[in-house]
Amino acid sequence: MKRRKAIAYTPHTLQMAFNETVRIRESVFRFGKPRTIMTDNPKELVDKLFARYVEMKTPEQAELPSA
Repeated sequence: MKRRKAIAYTPHTLQMAFNETVRIRESVFRFGKPRTIMTDNPKELVDKLFARYVEMKTPEQAELPSA
């Protein structure tokens, strides 16, 4: 178990885990290319993204910035 934890947090294995999470496959979820958003208020942005993608509100209802 200690070895597994040590391996799980190397930059290489974290990148591999991220790539595995977002790769295209047959499922209900589809992921686009990873992108970044710069913000002064991360909590507010996370709340808006949660409203959009989990609560299924429209971008106007979630008050998301346009891309």
